[in-house]
Amino acid sequence: MNETIYLDNTHPGVMLREDVLEPLGITPYKLAKATGLSQGHIGDLVKGKRSITSETSMRLGKALSMSPEYWINLQTHYDMVELRRKYAENPPNIVQLVEPAPSAA
Repeated sequence: MNETIYLDNTHPGVMLREDVLEPLGITPYKLAKATGLSQGHIGDLVKGKRSITSETSMRLGKALSMSPEYWINLQTHYDMVELRRKYAENPPNIVQLVEPAPSAA
């Protein structure tokens, strides 16, 4: 049987909290002030209740001296894993219009 096994899919906001903020001693309040985002926005983000948008990734990148692409790519990866999980059980009704190209041997 060809069964897909999914590992934990950690939300990027939780990764932000656990891997960046806590080790550096930065509070969500301090990050909110530094980025110009609301405390509620950052609070929801680090709880995994809010997605990282392009705007948020730019602000995080600047405040934390990191690449904005890092944050937006984490979010995109997280979203794709969640969609694959969702559609593994109940795939959407999509009509395939183009056949896949043959793979090179």
